Amino acid sequence: MENSKIEIVLTKLEKLTGIQFNLTDNSLNHNELIITLIYNGIKTKFTGIIRKTANFNFLNVFHTPNYNYPPLVIMDYINDNLAVSLEKDQINYLDAAGNAFIKTDSFFIQIKGNRPKSKPEKSIRLFQPSGLQLLFALLSNPGLERESYRTIASVAGVANGTVTWIMNDLETNKYLIVINKKRKIVKKDELFRKWAEQYALILRPKKSIGKFSSRKNDWQNSVNLESFGAVWGGEVAAGKISELTNPETFTIYVENNIKKINLLKTKAQLTENPNGNIQLVNKFWNFEDLSLNKNIVNPLLIYGDLISYRDSRILEILNNIYNRDIYEHFGFNK
Repeated sequence: MENSKIEIVLTKLEKLTGIQFNLTDNSLNHNELIITLIYNGIKTKFTGIIRKTANFNFLNVFHTPNYNYPPLVIMDYINDNLAVSLEKDQINYLDAAGNAFIKTDSFFIQIKGNRPKSKPEKSIRLFQPSGLQLLFALLSNPGLERESYRTIASVAGVANGTVTWIMNDLETNKYLIVINKKRKIVKKDELFRKWAEQYALILRPKKSIGKFSSRKNDWQNSVNLESFGAVWGGEVAAGKISELTNPETFTIYVENNIKKINLLKTKAQLTENPNGNIQLVNKFWNFEDLSLNKNIVNPLLIYGDLISYRDSRILEILNNIYNRDIYEHFGFNK
């Protein structure tokens, strides 16, 4: 984002709130943009963090800060899920759509709900819910891209039309090539990491049934998930293929079947709790997981579940899972 665009964003803030601004470079570090906001004569300086897009890995940098002033994230657009994460960590932000969260000793601004006026680029369809669902099937089943669109749609659980435009977008963005009339997905490592970041932000919240707590202390040891068409995800699944122990959150992927979901809630004595550490998520794939354990989701989804964590220990474990259980197993080295 160029300085001229940053000025447009800050000018919009000024019109909405009356807060004035100045932009300067740090005299000692010309790569650092200093943004001064002026309210009632009081000047507050921020270090401008300018990004076109952001992901959960990007959020990790704020836990080991190296800024002269509090960071102020400025982007073209900050969606609702990313906004929640930023606000939870008390990270100030602005976007070109007019959304803002800025908390200082002299003022507090929170503006939500604005949407970008311009239409997103077509390539963004790759990372919308149905696109992410299809990408998961393609990444989980090496060679699936060579099958008929009808077969791909059936495996992914999406409409035939979705396959058509996602395959076109993959080719446009150079993730899909055709050799001897056969389709081949390439740059899988890059595509997967983008998928994982957007899965955590976009698809997982959409598939979430809700958060719960249990009245039973050892509920996780007394429930046979297989009988409910369910499998472990998140920390529990990671613990079964890594050194991660003592999970603090419990993610369960369950078939989109109201009867089975209610039976599971009853057996585990679950009660709805927005702050609960148990999350039920609808399964969204129509293929057998290539996992090392039939009671857990495949490693790609474990990675997607945990990539939003800002715990260095979990991120290290994810790196190990990627190197050991994903890179070669799912053909990312080909």
